Amino acid sequence: MKNYKLLLFIAIICALFGALIVLPSRLKNESVMKEIEVVCDWQDIEVISLRLGKPVEEILDELKQVGVSAIGVSDYDLKNLQQLGKVLPVVVNHDYPLNLRYFYVSNTLLKETIVHQLSILGRIPVEISPNIIGLNITYEEEDKIGLGWDYNLVKLLKSKGFRIVLRPRNWQGISPETLKAILSDPIFDQGDGLIFFGDQVLGNGNSESLKEMAHFLEMKKLFWGYTEFVGQKGEAILARLVPSQTIRVHSIPPDEIKNYTPLEARERFLRAVKERSIRLLYVRFFTEPEVNLWGKNYSYLTGLFSDIVSSGFTRGTVHPLTPFEPPLTTLVLFSISVAITFALLYSYFLPGKWIILIISLFVLLGTLFQDQMLNLRIIGALSGITYPSLAIFFLIDGFRSQKNLLLSILIAFGIIFAGGLIVSCGLYHWLYVLRIEQYSGVKTSFVIPIFLVILYLFRSGYFNRSIRSVVLGTLKRYEFVILMILAGGFVVYLTRSGNFPLLPAGMLESKMRLWLERLLFMRPRTKEFMIGYPALWLLLSFRRFHYQPLFKIVLWLGVTIGFITFFNSFCHIHTPFLFILLRFFNAFILSLVVFVIYYLIIRIAYWIWKWLGQFGENNVHKKSTNI
Repeated sequence: MKNYKLLLFIAIICALFGALIVLPSRLKNESVMKEIEVVCDWQDIEVISLRLGKPVEEILDELKQVGVSAIGVSDYDLKNLQQLGKVLPVVVNHDYPLNLRYFYVSNTLLKETIVHQLSILGRIPVEISPNIIGLNITYEEEDKIGLGWDYNLVKLLKSKGFRIVLRPRNWQGISPETLKAILSDPIFDQGDGLIFFGDQVLGNGNSESLKEMAHFLEMKKLFWGYTEFVGQKGEAILARLVPSQTIRVHSIPPDEIKNYTPLEARERFLRAVKERSIRLLYVRFFTEPEVNLWGKNYSYLTGLFSDIVSSGFTRGTVHPLTPFEPPLTTLVLFSISVAITFALLYSYFLPGKWIILIISLFVLLGTLFQDQMLNLRIIGALSGITYPSLAIFFLIDGFRSQKNLLLSILIAFGIIFAGGLIVSCGLYHWLYVLRIEQYSGVKTSFVIPIFLVILYLFRSGYFNRSIRSVVLGTLKRYEFVILMILAGGFVVYLTRSGNFPLLPAGMLESKMRLWLERLLFMRPRTKEFMIGYPALWLLLSFRRFHYQPLFKIVLWLGVTIGFITFFNSFCHIHTPFLFILLRFFNAFILSLVVFVIYYLIIRIAYWIWKWLGQFGENNVHKKSTNI
């Protein structure tokens, strides 16, 4: 194609120059963001103390020595108070309202706190005696309604030198006035941040209340924990309202931690730190009764801190991110690069690339100056389609010409790397790092390039066969079987792609991932070193052999999946850039080992097939001569 190489060169140069503007600041930010803060939960400490008869002060001292800097404190709830024996259900005579549940509260301060908090929520308790109160709380609401705070506990933790992370519960549809009354509690002056308890943030269910919550966080300079994978209702809205006070948190909930070993839990936390730049870890303890319960949790914490330090991080105090975004010059260069690659991709199938180039530039540059976040979304989505597709097209042309194949492979990797730079540097915006904004082209980048590559394999004349002859031609049995396997594999591929795959990894694959993670620091992507790059090396080694086009399609699809996965690694904006490169390097080296194994298997299988295929040939020949 005329001017193709020149335009591609300009696109790559624009991507490189744009990345050089952003990369120094990104690498600097990632090099200084090494402090990790660990928060432990007070309820877990209290449970362990009661089960072992170990004083809480002694546990707190040991936690301080090991490196824990903050304690998460939840407001009272009826379920926990009953479990701890601080509130006991009682039966009263029929002279009192039957719609209430009655409880004995021995501690006067606790009773007053409960009465005050429920009065704010409009559920005024009935006081039967100095120690017995009637509460309008159903069994289902026992752990969902906050009953106030333990001021003495907070005072104790502050005296021990701990930061306080408060964990308030929400009241669904809470009004702004009621929320203001709750937030006026002086306990919030003692807190350093909030990590909301339960399945929703405080203020959820009322848009005005969420705005009030955001205003309160900003006014008090309190951070709030945006806990990944939990999916608290209202969290996305609150994060957009007050991104400047948002910190991403990782935690393993109590119902999950009991299914982990301490080593597995540590590895999960470390993965969050290394791969997703999580800096605040909310650690829940193992609380199931056993002989050495505190020893298990103490070694769990010491092991976690040891893992953190050995991975190049330090213990410290975490603060919200300072806002940052890519400069306008970078986004202009990236817009030009993406517009060129989109026009080139279009020209492979239809005429009129110059018109498409002009329209693309108009749209991308127009959105850049009108709505920068929209521009970032378009750049990200188009890059996921154009760069992987063009890289594979370039490879296909190289294999067709049979000239300078190694140079073609190098340029193809250069194209995909340029696309990765555009995404990882163009979307290096603080809202993307916080995952308030997320890369939106995951599914399209995993699907569209595959279809485009299949089309180009036929359009380029690589097979010297038309799609019609393949689709309408008579399929041999083994070809039909291969097609069915491919169809099933494609379904699995789609369900396993993206941030939240529908089909989780199997036990064997999970164990392999864990082993690679321990061995290589950064685990390589499975689709790269097991599928993509070995398929490319097989195409290279078998290029002089004549084999069925269907097998070639399988290999080219494998290469496409590998390149798409390599590009997708750059879309994880929260992953440190050097870790992305290390992950690719590990995948590249491992793919050579996997390729040798695949090559030997194919050669041995082919020899066995040739040998078995000869069985019966002499008998068939004799019968034909007798006839």
